[in-house]
Amino acid sequence: PEGYGNAGMSCKKRFYDAMAALKGATALTPPPPMPAQTAEEFPAPVTDAARGANVPIKEAAFLVFFDWDKYNLSNSAKSVLDTVAEEIKNRKDVKQVVVIGHTDTSGGEEYNKKLSLKRGNAVRSALISRGLPKDKVRVEGHGESDLLVKTPDNTREPQNRRAQISLE
Repeated sequence: PEGYGNAGMSCKKRFYDAMAALKGATALTPPPPMPAQTAEEFPAPVTDAARGANVPIKEAAFLVFFDWDKYNLSNSAKSVLDTVAEEIKNRKDVKQVVVIGHTDTSGGEEYNKKLSLKRGNAVRSALISRGLPKDKVRVEGHGESDLLVKTPDNTREPQNRRAQISLE
């Protein structure tokens, strides 16, 4: 038909050429890889309790984040623990401090359980070194259960690599 150009080409050929051009124009390219993230890039949120507000004990909670496959404390984590220790020492209503270690879903379940306990114990040791009595700090390891960010298995998620500190 007139007005379609390339009059010598078959309709089928023009169709396939147009489809190829369209496919090239809409081809998706993968996003660039994300840079490696460390615990330093995810400073732990500090609750109102750490800011000196009178937060009920059941609502006071603190988070400390860890690098992938690590249980050593970053400078950011140490800073949070300084604040947490001061908060706990200044409160008269704290009977027990519970530290729960967590991991992301990368690695095996048994390995993650052990790593979460190491994270919890690292936080416990740091709190004790900041003046809390040993018998006042209890540790649990939850491994890859209780994810902060829901992910499929074998997923590295920085926010899931944490220790949560709560007060009783």
